[in-house]
Amino acid sequence: SRVFRQEVLSTTYDFKGAVLSSAALLMFLLTVTNGARAGWFSPTILVAGMLFVVLTTVFLWWESRCQSPMLDLGLFKNKIFALSIGTAFGSFLGVTSVRFLLPFFLQGVMGHTPREVGLILVPNAVSRIVMGPLSGRLSDRYGWRIFNVAGLLLSAAGLFVFATINQSSSLALILIGIVLQSTGSGTFQSPNNSSIFSAAHPSKHGIVSALINLTRNSANVTGVATASAIVTVVVASEGFEANIDQIIVSETAELEAFVSGLQTAYLVMGSLALLGALASLFKRPITRQAHIYRRSRN
Repeated sequence: SRVFRQEVLSTTYDFKGAVLSSAALLMFLLTVTNGARAGWFSPTILVAGMLFVVLTTVFLWWESRCQSPMLDLGLFKNKIFALSIGTAFGSFLGVTSVRFLLPFFLQGVMGHTPREVGLILVPNAVSRIVMGPLSGRLSDRYGWRIFNVAGLLLSAAGLFVFATINQSSSLALILIGIVLQSTGSGTFQSPNNSSIFSAAHPSKHGIVSALINLTRNSANVTGVATASAIVTVVVASEGFEANIDQIIVSETAELEAFVSGLQTAYLVMGSLALLGALASLFKRPITRQAHIYRRSRN
Protein backbone atom coordinates (compact mmCIF):
# COMPACT_ATOMS: atom_id res chain seq x y z
CA SER A 1 0.00 0.00 0.00
CA ARG A 2 0.97 3.65 -0.26
CA VAL A 3 1.30 4.02 3.51
CA PHE A 4 3.56 0.98 3.67
CA ARG A 5 5.81 2.33 0.90
CA GLN A 6 6.10 5.66 2.73
CA GLU A 7 7.09 3.89 5.95
CA VAL A 8 9.75 1.91 4.08
CA LEU A 9 11.11 5.08 2.49
CA SER A 10 11.24 6.82 5.89
CA THR A 11 13.51 4.09 7.23
CA THR A 12 15.78 3.83 4.16
CA TYR A 13 19.43 4.49 4.89
CA ASP A 14 20.77 7.61 3.21
CA PHE A 15 23.75 6.12 1.36
CA LYS A 16 24.22 9.15 -0.88
CA GLY A 17 24.29 11.47 2.12
CA ALA A 18 26.80 9.24 3.90
CA VAL A 19 29.09 9.16 0.84
CA LEU A 20 28.85 12.91 0.25
CA SER A 21 29.51 13.81 3.91
CA SER A 22 32.44 11.38 4.15
CA ALA A 23 33.97 12.72 0.94
CA ALA A 24 33.56 16.33 2.10
CA LEU A 25 35.18 15.59 5.45
CA LEU A 26 38.03 13.74 3.71
CA MET A 27 38.72 16.71 1.43
CA PHE A 28 38.70 19.06 4.41
CA LEU A 29 41.15 16.90 6.37
CA LEU A 30 43.46 16.51 3.38
CA THR A 31 43.45 20.28 2.92
CA VAL A 32 44.19 21.38 6.48
CA THR A 33 46.64 18.53 7.15
CA ASN A 34 48.81 18.97 4.07
CA GLY A 35 48.43 22.69 3.46
CA ALA A 36 51.59 23.68 5.32
CA ARG A 37 53.73 21.03 3.64
CA ALA A 38 52.44 21.36 0.08
CA GLY A 39 51.75 25.10 0.22
CA TRP A 40 48.33 26.63 0.82
CA PHE A 41 48.15 27.93 -2.75
CA SER A 42 49.49 24.79 -4.42
CA PRO A 43 47.20 23.24 -7.08
CA THR A 44 46.56 20.12 -4.99
CA ILE A 45 45.46 22.05 -1.90
CA LEU A 46 43.34 24.49 -3.90
CA VAL A 47 41.56 21.64 -5.70
CA ALA A 48 40.98 19.78 -2.42
CA GLY A 49 39.60 22.95 -0.83
CA MET A 50 37.25 23.59 -3.73
CA LEU A 51 36.09 19.97 -3.71
CA PHE A 52 35.29 20.34 -0.01
CA VAL A 53 33.11 23.38 -0.70
CA VAL A 54 31.37 21.70 -3.65
CA LEU A 55 30.77 18.40 -1.82
CA THR A 56 29.45 20.20 1.26
CA THR A 57 27.06 22.25 -0.86
CA VAL A 58 25.81 19.16 -2.70
CA PHE A 59 25.43 17.31 0.59
CA LEU A 60 23.27 20.07 2.09
CA TRP A 61 21.22 20.26 -1.11
CA TRP A 62 20.64 16.51 -1.09
CA GLU A 63 19.76 16.39 2.62
CA SER A 64 17.13 19.10 2.13
CA ARG A 65 15.42 16.97 -0.53
CA CYS A 66 16.01 13.40 0.62
CA GLN A 67 12.94 11.63 2.02
CA SER A 68 15.03 9.90 4.69
CA PRO A 69 18.01 12.22 5.28
CA MET A 70 21.05 11.24 7.27
CA LEU A 71 21.05 14.79 8.67
CA ASP A 72 17.63 16.33 9.29
CA LEU A 73 18.33 19.99 8.51
CA GLY A 74 14.94 20.96 9.90
CA LEU A 75 16.27 20.38 13.40
CA PHE A 76 18.59 23.37 13.01
CA LYS A 77 15.64 25.74 12.71
CA ASN A 78 15.48 25.51 16.50
CA LYS A 79 17.96 28.04 17.96
CA ILE A 80 18.68 25.99 21.06
CA PHE A 81 19.42 22.90 18.99
CA ALA A 82 21.67 24.75 16.54
CA LEU A 83 23.63 26.54 19.28
CA SER A 84 24.02 23.34 21.29
CA ILE A 85 25.40 21.36 18.35
CA GLY A 86 27.72 24.22 17.41
CA THR A 87 29.10 24.66 20.91
CA ALA A 88 29.50 20.88 21.27
CA PHE A 89 31.62 20.82 18.13
CA GLY A 90 33.80 23.65 19.44
CA SER A 91 34.17 21.95 22.81
CA PHE A 92 35.33 18.70 21.23
CA LEU A 93 37.88 20.64 19.18
CA GLY A 94 39.45 21.91 22.40
CA VAL A 95 39.41 18.46 24.02
CA THR A 96 41.13 16.90 21.02
CA SER A 97 43.79 19.58 20.83
CA VAL A 98 44.75 18.90 24.45
CA ARG A 99 44.89 15.14 23.94
CA PHE A 100 46.92 15.46 20.75
CA LEU A 101 49.40 18.29 21.39
CA LEU A 102 50.08 18.08 25.13
CA PRO A 103 51.89 14.69 25.05
CA PHE A 104 54.31 16.11 22.46
CA PHE A 105 55.03 19.04 24.76
CA LEU A 106 55.40 16.92 27.89
CA GLN A 107 57.75 14.44 26.23
CA GLY A 108 59.57 16.54 23.63
CA VAL A 109 59.92 19.83 25.51
CA MET A 110 59.75 18.94 29.21
CA GLY A 111 61.55 15.60 28.83
CA HIS A 112 59.05 13.32 30.55
CA THR A 113 58.92 9.62 29.70
CA PRO A 114 55.79 8.11 28.08
CA ARG A 115 54.92 6.51 31.43
CA GLU A 116 55.14 9.86 33.21
CA VAL A 117 53.06 11.52 30.49
CA GLY A 118 50.32 8.94 31.03
CA LEU A 119 50.29 9.62 34.76
CA ILE A 120 50.23 13.39 34.25
CA LEU A 121 47.14 13.04 32.05
CA VAL A 122 45.22 10.94 34.60
CA PRO A 123 43.46 14.02 36.13
CA ASN A 124 42.01 14.66 32.67
CA ALA A 125 39.99 11.43 32.84
CA VAL A 126 39.19 11.71 36.56
CA SER A 127 37.70 15.19 36.18
CA ARG A 128 35.40 14.02 33.40
CA ILE A 129 34.32 10.92 35.31
CA VAL A 130 33.35 13.05 38.31
CA MET A 131 31.86 16.09 36.60
CA GLY A 132 29.91 14.35 33.83
CA PRO A 133 27.30 12.60 36.02
CA LEU A 134 27.34 15.38 38.64
CA SER A 135 26.63 18.23 36.21
CA GLY A 136 24.03 16.12 34.42
CA ARG A 137 22.18 15.47 37.65
CA LEU A 138 22.37 19.09 38.80
CA SER A 139 21.25 20.40 35.40
CA ASP A 140 18.04 18.39 35.70
CA ARG A 141 17.25 20.44 38.79
CA TYR A 142 18.68 23.87 38.02
CA GLY A 143 18.61 23.97 34.22
CA TRP A 144 21.37 23.36 31.73
CA ARG A 145 22.30 26.91 30.64
CA ILE A 146 24.37 27.79 33.71
CA PHE A 147 26.38 24.57 33.35
CA ASN A 148 26.88 25.13 29.61
CA VAL A 149 28.27 28.60 30.20
CA ALA A 150 30.33 27.72 33.29
CA GLY A 151 31.74 24.58 31.66
CA LEU A 152 32.90 26.37 28.54
CA LEU A 153 34.38 29.23 30.58
CA LEU A 154 36.40 26.74 32.64
CA SER A 155 37.47 24.95 29.47
CA ALA A 156 38.52 28.24 27.90
CA ALA A 157 40.48 29.13 31.04
CA GLY A 158 42.36 25.82 30.85
CA LEU A 159 43.15 26.31 27.17
CA PHE A 160 44.38 29.85 27.83
CA VAL A 161 46.66 28.45 30.55
CA PHE A 162 48.12 26.08 27.95
CA ALA A 163 48.60 29.08 25.65
CA THR A 164 51.12 30.47 28.16
CA ILE A 165 53.29 27.39 28.69
CA ASN A 166 56.89 27.29 27.51
CA GLN A 167 60.16 25.43 28.16
CA SER A 168 60.44 26.82 31.68
CA SER A 169 56.86 26.13 32.76
CA SER A 170 56.33 24.04 35.89
CA LEU A 171 54.43 20.79 36.02
CA ALA A 172 52.02 22.45 38.46
CA LEU A 173 50.96 24.93 35.76
CA ILE A 174 50.36 22.06 33.33
CA LEU A 175 48.20 20.25 35.88
CA ILE A 176 46.18 23.41 36.55
CA GLY A 177 45.46 23.70 32.85
CA ILE A 178 44.51 20.01 32.61
CA VAL A 179 42.13 20.18 35.57
CA LEU A 180 40.49 23.42 34.40
CA GLN A 181 39.98 22.22 30.85
CA SER A 182 38.80 18.70 31.70
CA THR A 183 36.53 19.91 34.52
CA GLY A 184 34.99 22.46 32.19
CA SER A 185 34.49 19.91 29.44
CA GLY A 186 32.94 17.42 31.85
CA THR A 187 30.65 20.11 33.27
CA PHE A 188 29.53 21.15 29.80
CA GLN A 189 28.85 17.89 27.96
CA SER A 190 25.97 16.24 29.86
CA PRO A 191 23.85 19.41 30.29
CA ASN A 192 24.52 20.34 26.66
CA ASN A 193 23.32 16.94 25.48
CA SER A 194 20.22 17.47 27.62
CA SER A 195 19.58 20.80 25.91
CA ILE A 196 19.94 19.15 22.49
CA PHE A 197 17.39 16.44 23.29
CA SER A 198 15.00 18.93 24.93
CA ALA A 199 14.91 20.94 21.70
CA ALA A 200 13.86 17.96 19.57
CA HIS A 201 10.64 15.95 19.49
CA PRO A 202 10.98 12.47 21.06
CA SER A 203 10.36 10.89 17.65
CA LYS A 204 13.63 12.51 16.50
CA HIS A 205 15.76 11.34 19.43
CA GLY A 206 17.30 8.49 17.43
CA ILE A 207 18.51 10.89 14.74
CA VAL A 208 19.65 13.36 17.41
CA SER A 209 21.70 10.69 19.18
CA ALA A 210 23.40 9.77 15.92
CA LEU A 211 24.04 13.45 15.18
CA ILE A 212 25.71 13.96 18.56
CA ASN A 213 28.03 11.03 17.85
CA LEU A 214 28.73 12.41 14.38
CA THR A 215 29.50 15.82 15.86
CA ARG A 216 31.92 14.32 18.38
CA ASN A 217 33.73 12.13 15.85
CA SER A 218 33.92 14.89 13.23
CA ALA A 219 35.23 17.37 15.79
CA ASN A 220 37.83 14.87 16.99
CA VAL A 221 39.37 14.32 13.56
CA THR A 222 38.96 17.99 12.69
CA GLY A 223 40.61 19.02 15.96
CA VAL A 224 43.69 16.92 15.28
CA ALA A 225 43.96 18.24 11.73
CA THR A 226 43.36 21.87 12.73
CA ALA A 227 45.76 21.81 15.69
CA SER A 228 48.41 20.15 13.50
CA ALA A 229 47.88 22.71 10.77
CA ILE A 230 48.27 25.65 13.15
CA VAL A 231 51.46 24.25 14.68
CA THR A 232 53.01 23.29 11.35
CA VAL A 233 52.23 26.71 9.85
CA VAL A 234 53.99 28.46 12.73
CA VAL A 235 56.95 26.04 12.66
CA ALA A 236 57.29 26.41 8.87
CA SER A 237 57.04 30.21 9.09
CA GLU A 238 60.13 30.18 11.31
CA GLY A 239 62.12 28.21 8.75
CA PHE A 240 61.86 24.65 10.07
CA GLU A 241 60.44 21.47 8.61
CA ALA A 242 56.74 21.24 9.40
CA ASN A 243 56.79 17.79 11.00
CA ILE A 244 55.44 17.46 14.54
CA ASP A 245 56.63 13.84 14.76
CA GLN A 246 60.25 15.02 14.81
CA ILE A 247 59.83 17.39 17.76
CA ILE A 248 61.07 14.93 20.39
CA VAL A 249 64.44 14.65 18.61
CA SER A 250 64.78 18.24 17.42
CA GLU A 251 67.15 21.04 18.37
CA THR A 252 66.37 23.84 20.83
CA ALA A 253 65.47 26.38 18.13
CA GLU A 254 62.93 24.04 16.57
CA LEU A 255 61.47 23.26 19.98
CA GLU A 256 60.96 26.98 20.50
CA ALA A 257 59.13 27.18 17.17
CA PHE A 258 56.97 24.22 18.18
CA VAL A 259 56.10 25.85 21.51
CA SER A 260 55.13 29.04 19.68
CA GLY A 261 52.86 27.02 17.39
CA LEU A 262 51.37 25.14 20.34
CA GLN A 263 50.61 28.41 22.13
CA THR A 264 48.88 29.73 19.02
CA ALA A 265 46.80 26.56 18.63
CA TYR A 266 45.63 26.69 22.25
CA LEU A 267 44.88 30.39 21.96
CA VAL A 268 42.63 29.67 18.97
CA MET A 269 40.89 26.76 20.73
CA GLY A 270 40.44 28.81 23.91
CA SER A 271 38.89 31.64 21.90
CA LEU A 272 36.43 29.18 20.32
CA ALA A 273 35.45 27.90 23.77
CA LEU A 274 34.95 31.47 24.96
CA LEU A 275 32.72 32.23 21.97
CA GLY A 276 30.78 29.06 22.77
CA ALA A 277 30.22 30.29 26.32
CA LEU A 278 28.89 33.59 25.02
CA ALA A 279 26.62 31.79 22.55
CA SER A 280 25.27 29.57 25.35
CA LEU A 281 23.96 32.66 27.12
CA PHE A 282 21.35 32.91 24.35
CA LYS A 283 20.09 29.36 24.89
CA ARG A 284 16.90 30.26 26.72
CA PRO A 285 15.83 27.25 28.81
CA ILE A 286 12.56 25.54 27.90
CA THR A 287 10.12 25.57 30.78
CA ARG A 288 8.32 22.38 31.67
CA GLN A 289 4.97 23.85 30.65
CA ALA A 290 6.31 24.95 27.25
CA HIS A 291 7.91 21.55 26.74
CA ILE A 292 4.60 19.78 27.44
CA TYR A 293 2.77 22.17 25.10
CA ARG A 294 5.32 21.54 22.34
CA ARG A 295 4.93 17.79 22.68
CA SER A 296 1.14 18.03 22.58
CA ARG A 297 1.25 20.04 19.34
CA ASN A 298 3.67 17.60 17.70
